[in-house]
Amino acid sequence: MALKVKIRLIGALDMLKFKNMAADREKAIQAAPAREINAVFPINENAKALHPDHLDLVVKEVVDHPEADAKSFIFAREDGGALPYFRAGQYLSVKLPIGESFVSRPYSISSGPKWAL
Repeated sequence: MALKVKIRLIGALDMLKFKNMAADREKAIQAAPAREINAVFPINENAKALHPDHLDLVVKEVVDHPEADAKSFIFAREDGGALPYFRAGQYLSVKLPIGESFVSRPYSISSGPKWAL
């Protein structure tokens, strides 16, 4: 069954504008000056604090649990800053140099997220 659609003059102009929208946008992008954005946005700074690319950590304390044959490592930032918050289930990927190679191992965060607050 064929569908018949009536397009009035105003509707045809709207469709033409929509069709040309991508080309117009590309022209505007090409005409804009290519300069670096030097502004500092608070939301970006918060995101960097909460989701850093990497952290340089030091082992502050090692707690031995002989009954469980396990150890807990308490980490602190090397620069003394605050650690980012975390959610339950997150883990750390620890990367250490051994000889001429780097070895990476995942470790679960075992304290509760509320403890980080």
